[in-house]
Amino acid sequence: MKRGIQGFTLTEVTVATAILGLVVAGAISLYLLQQRAWRSTELDIAAAHEANMALYRVVYGAGGRRGLRTAKTISLNPSADGWTLEYETPTQTNRIEYVESEARMRLHPGEVELGRDLTAAQVAIHQGRVRIEVTSEARRGRLMSSYTAVTEVRPRN
Repeated sequence: MKRGIQGFTLTEVTVATAILGLVVAGAISLYLLQQRAWRSTELDIAAAHEANMALYRVVYGAGGRRGLRTAKTISLNPSADGWTLEYETPTQTNRIEYVESEARMRLHPGEVELGRDLTAAQVAIHQGRVRIEVTSEARRGRLMSSYTAVTEVRPRN
């Protein structure tokens, strides 16, 4: 009987297994990196959306209440934990309240929420224009994203 060479040697199997292990480890590493980038981008979008929507609601109104664009008179009342912006429109009187300890902005009357997770909000009135800056923060586990949006409103009335 003649014996032929069949199969692979132990060295060949070991080298092939090592190479396969490196390829699989690289693929898993890329997958985990992509997942982290996805979550980070998702947080960036959430923070930007919350800040931009808060400003949109301040400017144009929410919950059937009119926003700053329709204001006739505007007054700013700072407090130890935020500020209150009172304004009068042709048909109603509204009050926007920012409470820093709650990280929320609300429109009164009606307790309409304008924004949440707002870690900072500043407002200034200069020459009939209102400048508002809000910073929103989104967190998930160890990941955190922050976004600041700014607008300047000139009331139409």
